[in-house]
Amino acid sequence: MTFEPFHRRRISWLDPRMAPVFIAAAVMVATFAIFWPTTLINGDEISYAGQARMLAALHVVPRDGDPFPAPLGTGGETVRYPLGRPALLALPSVLGFRWMYLAPLILHMMGVLSFGRMLIRRDLPGHLALVFAFHPVFWPFARTLMSDLPAVVGFIAAMDAWENEQPGMSALGLGWAIAVRSASLFPALGFILAVSGALRKRSRDAMILGLGCTLGLLLEFASTELIHGSMTSRYSDAASALLSLSNAPENLLLYAAGLMLIPPLPLLWLAASRRIERWAAVAVPSISFFIFYAYHDSSTRLLETFLGGQRLIMPAHAALLMATSTTWGHLPFLKWTKLVFVSAVAAGWLGCFAVQHLELRYGVARDALVACEAKAVSYNTNASRVALATDAQTFHLIDERAPRAGDEVVIISRGSTDKPTSRPTVELHSSS
Repeated sequence: MTFEPFHRRRISWLDPRMAPVFIAAAVMVATFAIFWPTTLINGDEISYAGQARMLAALHVVPRDGDPFPAPLGTGGETVRYPLGRPALLALPSVLGFRWMYLAPLILHMMGVLSFGRMLIRRDLPGHLALVFAFHPVFWPFARTLMSDLPAVVGFIAAMDAWENEQPGMSALGLGWAIAVRSASLFPALGFILAVSGALRKRSRDAMILGLGCTLGLLLEFASTELIHGSMTSRYSDAASALLSLSNAPENLLLYAAGLMLIPPLPLLWLAASRRIERWAAVAVPSISFFIFYAYHDSSTRLLETFLGGQRLIMPAHAALLMATSTTWGHLPFLKWTKLVFVSAVAAGWLGCFAVQHLELRYGVARDALVACEAKAVSYNTNASRVALATDAQTFHLIDERAPRAGDEVVIISRGSTDKPTSRPTVELHSSS
């Protein structure tokens, strides 16, 4: 098995061959718009949404009235994340809760365009960018406020820029990925490993890439210091404690099965290839680390665990998808443009329908609260995803406390937000 040289060739965004890529991006945007997210479906989204709206009010540390799912002063549970991703969501949040999803839409579109340009360099059809757009792992998380897909887009942009002979833009992509998600350090290490041969002869490029990674780290550490008064938070310390051998066999099986069985089956193509692209190296540190991380997303539904459980190694999926593209991209039926478009849109719609059942668990309560047009709400922890999915302006957590005088609506959830099969009872009490 030998490594192929990089496909380094400058291609303008205005190159006529990019037309199918832009059409693919437009199809993705249209699908996103038709199924525009209505509410929070993931527990981590609650923290991202709350922190983004806090930043929009120019609060770095939460104050009374800010939308948070935990009592003030509870450390990492109050402010979990560095400022990178919440800051990106803060600007559209000024227009309203649902406008926050504009940020992941724009980022996913950028990822589709970068992925498509890399396909063009390999003389592959541009419409195959739809494989990235509606990928079973990427697409569901592209419709959330999570940081995973934005980090993946940073790596895809960095890979594309490197091939386009733009090391500065490549460094920017790496720095962005690290700034929005600390676990991006591992695929960033894989990126440096992949281009290390070229860096031996390009000391200037090595310095530029190193500077980009360093700036990303500094931004993350600086924001953590600003919020918590130290380089680490209680949340990051808890995450570090999850390094263990206990889940290694299960994680290895889950990740290997995902890379082998999720279309277009990159691990199988990689195993069957005599020549592989160096971008495959991006996947190695990420997978190696998370095999020994005693956590992965899980559900009582096998398919949700199988697909959602790939979240932590999403950069590995993206890197191997591109690294094997010259193999799966030449499959005869993928040359049929109409078939690819119809199949991709069908897969995208199917993914949206699958996610909608999660939105509906709290959708009725969220719609009822929106209809109240309340500007001030009191809520308990389990009702956080209902309260924070509205355009209220003042929020008060009432666990073990009485509602605030003057609050227009009190929301109480009797179920857990973390159990997908639970049927929560949500009570709304309006002062009017």
